[in-house]
Amino acid sequence: MPNTSLSSAYEAASSLVQPSAKKPYSHMARRCEELLHGIEVADADVLEVGTGNGFLAHYLATYRNVRHVVALDEYEGHGSARGNHDMNLAMQKHLNNSDVVDVVRCNFNTYTSDHRFSHVFFVNVLHHMVPSSEPGTSDEATRILRHASGMMKQGGTIIIQETSPINLCPIPKYREEMRNVSFKDKLESSQWRAALMAAGFDHIQLRYRLPLNLPWNPFLRRCFNSYVASLLTDSSYVLQACAASRT
Repeated sequence: MPNTSLSSAYEAASSLVQPSAKKPYSHMARRCEELLHGIEVADADVLEVGTGNGFLAHYLATYRNVRHVVALDEYEGHGSARGNHDMNLAMQKHLNNSDVVDVVRCNFNTYTSDHRFSHVFFVNVLHHMVPSSEPGTSDEATRILRHASGMMKQGGTIIIQETSPINLCPIPKYREEMRNVSFKDKLESSQWRAALMAAGFDHIQLRYRLPLNLPWNPFLRRCFNSYVASLLTDSSYVLQACAASRT
């Protein structure tokens, strides 16, 4: 069932961002549910890079009983809507969860922590940090992921959600929702997989996102968990990997 306190916090804080940047609460919650499919985070120490309005961080604290989550973002306009920082802080105040959710305004490249995280999330943010059009893309991707690994517990989990550089969706509803997505700036999952391996991650798993307007169903998940099905919907995929043992 929906958590009324999270829903109320989100609705109350949404006035701080541009109307075009606000998604319905039901969409935001469903997006988190799909992202976290098969991922256990109870009692975890989490770092979310590029937290934006902070919905995932507050969702983890409210629904998934994480021990602590650092909601990190530099809030310099690279994919982050104006007002997101204020919205994140307003949600934190409304939920009174500053003991669990730590909102940090900082560039990930300069962020360091003596704490070791069990989970690190990059949700639709890495393409802003590693544009596919720039030279040295693979080296920069590896550097960023290696920096994340240095703050993770041995065997910790990194979760990356990104979008393929190709979309062939024939459905007008989807095409309208994705009209502002620049697919050409994205990297294929194989490129992120290679960067994960180069950064020392192992046990890499790939899955394609079940369209958010469909119900959770094992049969539907099998049908849509393919590259072709992904290209015909929203082209989203999720990579999950483990931080390798340190010698």
